[in-house]
Amino acid sequence: MGKLLLVAAFACLACNQDSVEEYNKKLDDRSAHKRSESKAVKVETAVPGGTKIACETLLDAAQLGDFLGEKAAVTVVDQTKPGLDATSVCSVRRGGKKLTAKQQEKLAEKTLKLGVLPGDELCNISAYCSIPADEKSLASKCRADGLQSNEAIGVFACVRVRPKGPDDSYTYKFVDPDSRCILQVRGGPSVNEEKTVRKCARAALYLISRESLL
Repeated sequence: MGKLLLVAAFACLACNQDSVEEYNKKLDDRSAHKRSESKAVKVETAVPGGTKIACETLLDAAQLGDFLGEKAAVTVVDQTKPGLDATSVCSVRRGGKKLTAKQQEKLAEKTLKLGVLPGDELCNISAYCSIPADEKSLASKCRADGLQSNEAIGVFACVRVRPKGPDDSYTYKFVDPDSRCILQVRGGPSVNEEKTVRKCARAALYLISRESLL
């Protein structure tokens, strides 16, 4: 009788061991399945990572000038570089004939400030199209960072204001609902008026589209 009980106990122990091994195998299979599911999740972006788009494709200089109310034709200088997150970095320059040193001196005596001269940067437009664009996340981070915001350009924009001497500099950051790019627009070194940056931001919002990315 004792031998029978001992054999039964060993059999039960083996049974339990088989159950534990089977249970662990199921856990491993489930974990592997979850990992494969997480890898299969595809994050949609406007363009694939590493894509660069020329500014002349992204923006129309003539239309930009109209939006900004510039009398002389503006130029767009491509500052896009490999290795950076930005899909495009475009410097918008004021048109017109450049002033000589003497002309600048006379202008400074008359106006006290030179302002934005021909050839100077009016604004800089950076497009981030290979990272996920999420308006809610942008708004949440904007509030968390204690930054200003408005919808003056037609969509939510986070506005960073930095002191620049006696004046301020402005940077607008927002999601373009058409192209699904994150756009960042800042004023040039001589720009201290928010309305100029706002005009550039509105122009970028209007001109950049899905077709611009093709």
